[in-house]
Amino acid sequence: MIAIDCETTGKDHHHGALPFFVTIAEPNGRQRWWEWMVDPLTRNVLVPDEDVQTIREAVLCDQIVGQNIKFDAISLNRAGIVPDWPWSRTHDTLLMGHLLASNQPHDLTTMTMVYLGVDIQPYEDRLREACHEARRFCRSKLPSWRIAGQDQPDMPSVAKGGKGGRKAKGDEEEKPWKYDSWLPRALAKWRKLPEAHPWWTVLRDYSNADSAATIALYQAMSAEIKRRGYWEVYQARRKLLPVLYRMNLQNHLTQWSERTDELTERYKEVSAESEAICTGIADSVGVADFVLAKSGMNNQIRRMLFGTAEAGRHDAPLPMPVLKVSEKTLEPSLDKEVIRDLLLQLSPRTKQYQFLKALSAKRQVDTHINYMEGYR
Repeated sequence: MIAIDCETTGKDHHHGALPFFVTIAEPNGRQRWWEWMVDPLTRNVLVPDEDVQTIREAVLCDQIVGQNIKFDAISLNRAGIVPDWPWSRTHDTLLMGHLLASNQPHDLTTMTMVYLGVDIQPYEDRLREACHEARRFCRSKLPSWRIAGQDQPDMPSVAKGGKGGRKAKGDEEEKPWKYDSWLPRALAKWRKLPEAHPWWTVLRDYSNADSAATIALYQAMSAEIKRRGYWEVYQARRKLLPVLYRMNLQNHLTQWSERTDELTERYKEVSAESEAICTGIADSVGVADFVLAKSGMNNQIRRMLFGTAEAGRHDAPLPMPVLKVSEKTLEPSLDKEVIRDLLLQLSPRTKQYQFLKALSAKRQVDTHINYMEGYR
C-alpha cells in the first residue's frame, strides 16, 4: 500500500490549479517525492515525462490511501499524470474519520494526534512562517511574481483572505499562503541561498510528514473500524468516491445571475434586520455602542451574554448559561449547537431568546451571501 499527497497552486482545477509537489509513503517507512518548479510569472507547472511515468506506475500498481483523496486524484488527472484513477483500490482517511467520530475535526493534524498521538503541526507552522516571509519579499522586491490572492481564477474562494493548511484537504478553511508553498524554494534558487537554508526543504518536510502520517493513520483507523464492526459500512461509503470524482472532474456550476442578485439582496435585508434586533436588545440592557462580530464571537457579545470570569460570570447584562467552553480560548462558546440548545431552554418571550434567534438568522444568511459571492 502507498499513501499519496499533492500540493497544488490553487483549489480550482478547472481554472489552472496544478500539482507541484507529490509525495508517496510506504508502510515500511520508505518515501519518494517529486518537486517541480513553478513559473513565478504564470504559476504554470512543467512536469517532466519521466516523473509522470514513475508516479503513474506507482499509483496503478498498489493499494492507495489519501486524506481527501478525491482532491489528489483530480490534481493528478488535470496534470495528465493519472488519467484513470483506480478507485477499487483506493481508501480515504477522511471517510474513515467521519465514520469513527462524526463530531470531531477531521483534518489530518487533529486525527493524527487523536489516533496516533503524534503532533505534525510544527511542520505546518514552519512552512507557514517561510511562506509569509517569502510572500512579503515578493511584494517588496519582485512585484511581477504572481503570489496567491484575490481575483485569481484558480483560487476564487481566497478573496476573504482566509486549502487551510491540512484542513484544506478535509474540512476546509482558506489560507492563501498555502497555495504559495512553492515560493520559498523558488526564492532560495533565485537568491542563491546556501544549501543548508531551510527554504530549500521546508515544503518537502511538511508534505512528507503528511504522507507518512496518512499511511500510519490508515493502519490505525482501519483496525479500529474493523474492531467496531463498521468495515462493511466503510466499504459502502467508498463507493461514493468515484462518483464525487466524476462530478468534480466533468461537471460545472451553472449560475443564474439575476436569481443570485435577487437572493443576495434579500439575504442582505435579513442580515441587516437581524443585526438591528441584536443591537436594539443590547441597547435595552445598557450595552452602548454594541457591534456584532463579522463571524463567530467578539468580546462584546461574550461580556453581554456570559459576563467576565473575574466576576464569576454574574455581571452579564443579558445573562445566559455557559453550556460549552472553547478548547482553544477556554471562554464560553456560542456555536450553532450551543445556540440550538439555548433556544430549546429559553422562553420565546425573553430577550435572550430573541437575541439568539436574530443572531442565528444573521449568521445563516451571511453564510449564504459568502457562498454566492464565491460562486460569482
